[in-house]
Amino acid sequence: MDLALYFLIKRFLVNQNYPINSEELKLQLLSHPSYPSLHSVTGLLNHLGIENIALEVPKDIETLKELPDIFLSITSTQEYILVQKQEEHIELLFDSKDKKNVATSEFLTIWSGIVVAIEKKDSNEIGESSPYTKKNIPYYLLAIIVIGLFFFTKPTFFNSIHFILSLIGLTISVLIVKHDLGYKSNTIEKLCSSNKSSSCDAVLNSTGASISKYVKLSDACLIYFVSVTLYWLLTQSYSIPQSIIAVPSILSILVTPVSIYYQSRVIKKWCPLCVGITGVLWLQFFSLFINMDIFQNLNFELSDSLSLLISFLFVSVAWSFIRPFINRSLELNKLYISHYKFIRNFDLFASALNKNKTIDTDIHEIDGMEIILGNRNAPLSILLVTNPQCHYCKKAHFDLEKILNKHAQDISIIIRFSVHTEKDNLGLKISQRLLELYNSPQIEQFKSAMQEAYSEEANLEKWIEKWEAPKIGSHLNVLEMEKKWCLDHEINFTPALYVNGKEYPKEYEREYLSYFIEELTELSNTVLENIEHLEMVDR
Repeated sequence: MDLALYFLIKRFLVNQNYPINSEELKLQLLSHPSYPSLHSVTGLLNHLGIENIALEVPKDIETLKELPDIFLSITSTQEYILVQKQEEHIELLFDSKDKKNVATSEFLTIWSGIVVAIEKKDSNEIGESSPYTKKNIPYYLLAIIVIGLFFFTKPTFFNSIHFILSLIGLTISVLIVKHDLGYKSNTIEKLCSSNKSSSCDAVLNSTGASISKYVKLSDACLIYFVSVTLYWLLTQSYSIPQSIIAVPSILSILVTPVSIYYQSRVIKKWCPLCVGITGVLWLQFFSLFINMDIFQNLNFELSDSLSLLISFLFVSVAWSFIRPFINRSLELNKLYISHYKFIRNFDLFASALNKNKTIDTDIHEIDGMEIILGNRNAPLSILLVTNPQCHYCKKAHFDLEKILNKHAQDISIIIRFSVHTEKDNLGLKISQRLLELYNSPQIEQFKSAMQEAYSEEANLEKWIEKWEAPKIGSHLNVLEMEKKWCLDHEINFTPALYVNGKEYPKEYEREYLSYFIEELTELSNTVLENIEHLEMVDR
């Protein structure tokens, strides 16, 4: 899966001081139905609540001077680039993660004129560190603990050299396994694409990179270096003789000529990571000569042999369980992205929505008296039929509140209560009081009261105590008309959701509505424009 655009957007947001969740960013981008189009980029930024502007501008120096210092763009060959203006040149980061400095005149020849810009966020507003940094903290701590434990035992010079080389080999092995599993990173890409004769893909995806159907050389490298690292920790901690380490160090270099021949003669491409492993193995072999006593005392004591055997067995068995788990996790992630890509297909959603009949959501007798949130003149109207005593309505209100926070000017949300009005009940009282607060000058009080009434922890009796009981008969006519409307349209259960008079499709979770607001708004505006045009023609 090509993650080049993801890396560019991530770098763009980080440079503009926006805290990001890498996994959420990746999911929302890759699952966008039009990925990797420009629409998927602006759709992602809108979903994240980041104000952005995307436009095509004239390709001249005067216009370029007026643009922000950093922006996302596209070349004339349809390649995404991150553009950063410098005093003497333009710095370009391509979606291949190649950085290049070009003169302004050269940039204008390859630029398409497309600009995606966002406002730089004040660094003081960032309250916490990057999720990426937090995610890697456990690995940093583990590395510090492992190195600390080893050197706490005061190892010899030879032991230290061999151990450090094992850690270097382990690091390279992790990079190889990550590349093998399909993970993308700047580090791996730079190492594997250092020149024309380098290609990790060509080597690692070849038949020669597999020992068997289930075991690849990348697995063997990881198992080897983890086992040797574990061996050093065991023997140093328990003062066990360490002469047997010479055996794996000698045996391992026997496979290196095969690896070099295969890359140079068969594949005719070099894998820098594989070459790095070869180099580490040879350095470990040569390090044996630092301590010549190791050959003279090669007596294979039981404790020494068991330490090495236990290390290799433990790591091999552990990896045999971990590798399939990682493979399944990656497959599930791909399935997860495909699922969301299917869900977010607007044509399918519109088809499901349009299959439902349109009902008249207006109640003219109480026009202007109902709770309407957002822009009451917006062409996109969402109606929520709710009840304060309805448990499932809480989630519906939460979902619509998130939509309203992002699209307050683009939608109107009608809150219509379905409560029994012929008897004195708690749901009726709360509905009446909410209508009172909505029609009072203190609109902020209404918002707080509404949020509390539909929060997961809501206690309606305490809510009434806090916000006071309504006046007798207050807004009773409004609630009676709303209930009558529900009965007339056979709406017997809450919550019920309607989009421009059509019932929200049962095939879709309510939370998915946020994915379609932009398209629904555009469609509603188009319909409104067509109606206005026809009215002008009739005149």
